[in-house]
Amino acid sequence: MTELLPLDPYFVLGVSREANDEEIRKAYFAKVKENPPEKHPEVFQQVRKAYEMLKDPDAKMRAEAVTYRMDPAAAMEAVSEILEKIPAPPDPRDIARREILTSWIERERESLRREW
Repeated sequence: MTELLPLDPYFVLGVSREANDEEIRKAYFAKVKENPPEKHPEVFQQVRKAYEMLKDPDAKMRAEAVTYRMDPAAAMEAVSEILEKIPAPPDPRDIARREILTSWIERERESLRREW
C-alpha cells in the first residue's frame, strides 16, 4: 500500500504550485482512480483532504502559507539563494600574501622615512 505523508496538498495531488483549478481537478480524479477508497482508504483520505484544501480559495491560501515552509524543494531553493549571497571565505594563501606584502610595504616606508 502506498502511504503519503500529510505534507503539501500540491505534493499529494502531484501538481505544481502554478496548477490551475482544472489541472488540480484532473489530478484529483486521477489520484482517486489510482487509490480508490475501498483499496487504499488512508491514501484516499489524504487525496480528498488535499483536494478540499485546494478547491476552496481561502483554504488554498492558508495551505500555501503553511506548506511553503514544508516543501523541501522550495526550502532548498531558498537556502541556495541565501548561500549565493554569502561571500566565499578568503583563501588563506591570499591572507598570507597580503600580510607579507603589507609588512614589506611598511618596512619600505620606514626605510624611506629614515633616508629623508
